[in-house]
Amino acid sequence: MKHAFFKIAKSGNNNIGLYIAGIIMIIIASFIGQIPLVLAAFIKKYNPTVDNSDEVMTKLSEMDFAYFDMSLNTAFFLLILSFVIGFLGIVFSIRIFHKRTLKSLISPFDKIRWSRIALGFGVWLGMAIISEGISYYIDPDNYIVTFDSSKFLGLLIICLLFLPFQTSFEELFIRGYLMQGMSLLTKNPLIPLIVSSLIFGLLHGFNPEVFKYGFAKMMFFYIGMGLFLAIITIMDEGLELALGVHFANNLFAALFVSYEGGALQTYSIFKSLNINMDYMVLGFTLNITIFIIIIAFILKWKDWKKIFENIVYYEESNNNDILDDMAFKDN
Repeated sequence: MKHAFFKIAKSGNNNIGLYIAGIIMIIIASFIGQIPLVLAAFIKKYNPTVDNSDEVMTKLSEMDFAYFDMSLNTAFFLLILSFVIGFLGIVFSIRIFHKRTLKSLISPFDKIRWSRIALGFGVWLGMAIISEGISYYIDPDNYIVTFDSSKFLGLLIICLLFLPFQTSFEELFIRGYLMQGMSLLTKNPLIPLIVSSLIFGLLHGFNPEVFKYGFAKMMFFYIGMGLFLAIITIMDEGLELALGVHFANNLFAALFVSYEGGALQTYSIFKSLNINMDYMVLGFTLNITIFIIIIAFILKWKDWKKIFENIVYYEESNNNDILDDMAFKDN
């Protein structure tokens, strides 16, 4: 059914006041999740005799964990913890405020399509490896091997157990909760697609790489990533592909190749000493284009007009504004 991903938002309590309350709840939960990292930083470096709190907060915002004499694995775990608590905030909001299941933010079908998550993950990870391999071939001196088996094992455990909460939180909040909610007001998928992508970009606007490599180019990357993930969500009538892609993207950055000035500072296998932003923008544009072509071919996407067409929340023959609990069958 066309626009099934948006129509599922009608199945619960969808008053705008509840969405505002839900957003506030999720933001509060995320801030609560940041408390352990902030406390750990202040315990390590705060000196009450000189009141260096501003310096501590500045170093924390720059994610300069060497300043705090903090293990990168510890810092990475504490950083992800805020998303774990934020994830719980989403669960609370969707269940308590909207009387809906968490699954309804992911898929309108009777079951979550795990094969779609695996497809998005596998294709994007493969493309990331190829893209980075080309970059290494062009400029091998830009890479250093930083592999440490003992530290990498801890990183691997954190990535497998907790990194999915970070990527899933962003997808469920931005392209699930917010995009579905906005569609109830606008009745047109294009507006939620654009607005959610701008929000996604701006939420990453304080990442350290934005200051290091430039606001405009990094926003092209982040907003472009948001548009890309929103498009495949609308076309596939579900969040599964986006969940797979996002996890693959961040897993690759955490485990395989981190870079100077990046938000994810980890004990990765390689570290890139400098980012060529022109190459990054070009490579990203090619990757999302090729990905969409591959997935569109595999899943036989044809109805591209639905990105621009208004959402009809009920059949004309059944003049009912409230959509019954939807359990569409995957075909």
